[in-house]
Amino acid sequence: MSSIMEKIHLVGFVPVVALNDAQKAAGLAGALERGGIPIIEVTYRTAQAPDCIREIKKNCPNVLVGAGTVISVEQVKSAVDCGAMFIVSPGYDEKIVAYCLEHDIPVVPGISNPSEIQRAVQAGLKVLKLFPSEPIGGVSAINFMAAPFPGVQFLPAGGVLMSNLGQYLANEHVFACAGGFVARAGMIDKEDWDTVTQTCRQAIQAGLGFEFAHLGVNCGTAESARDCADFLCANFDQTAREGNSSIFIDERIELMKKPFFGKNGHIGFYTNSVERAVYQLELRGNKVLTQSVRTDAKGRMLSAYLQSEVGGFAVHVVRRTARA
Repeated sequence: MSSIMEKIHLVGFVPVVALNDAQKAAGLAGALERGGIPIIEVTYRTAQAPDCIREIKKNCPNVLVGAGTVISVEQVKSAVDCGAMFIVSPGYDEKIVAYCLEHDIPVVPGISNPSEIQRAVQAGLKVLKLFPSEPIGGVSAINFMAAPFPGVQFLPAGGVLMSNLGQYLANEHVFACAGGFVARAGMIDKEDWDTVTQTCRQAIQAGLGFEFAHLGVNCGTAESARDCADFLCANFDQTAREGNSSIFIDERIELMKKPFFGKNGHIGFYTNSVERAVYQLELRGNKVLTQSVRTDAKGRMLSAYLQSEVGGFAVHVVRRTARA
């Protein structure tokens, strides 16, 4: 996977915008970057698209700028000449795909059915734009279409909103999402960059889906952990689940049988993606304990601890589908 595609995956969202004024392009890109989404897909629906891409590339070097709604090889060439770093098309065009692959240009063609997926897989592609996502079934359609094609992931677009972003990004078959709700036409026309930045931050939070998972308490020994569990169960009608290293009380309190991360214990938060959570937390100045990272058989992160502690408690993130 190219570094460009890897960054898109970690951010998790691609803002799709149609720009009519190149003088507003850099301001918009800067607002997206400040909101934690340093990516923009400028659609070729307007005559100003090439100039907008050029302005973003020139003034916002840390923003990944791509071209969307690309429907010809000539548009690919134009976009790349202006500085586009990736190409997105609404449908599957073999000429566009072949040209991009031949010239090492990251390309995400649109698909809407298994036949198109099969053609894309034969071409060697693993990330495909599902368009229009919501009208053809959304997450349910993704699950059905992913089943015959192991390793293929989707970039849903068309109907992706703040309200369903978390549901999409919690799905293992979703590479990232794309949409225009973080930068509506009205925001761009008024150059309301503060609202764009705020909406991006809300989208990041919606995609990460942080939720309190459990409190871990370092009991010191297995005997002490069992004593604590017996006390809580007997006095507060709780249910215990014992594992090799800890005992869970009602799945919200974890009693550690031996010292673990954190002076007193740890606080766990669920997230839709540990990889994306780590990326955003590091942007906020945090560091991850490398030795704490757990992965599954596919190499995906299950959990990770931060170096910082809160009141003597370590803090970690856990993939929502994984137990701590």
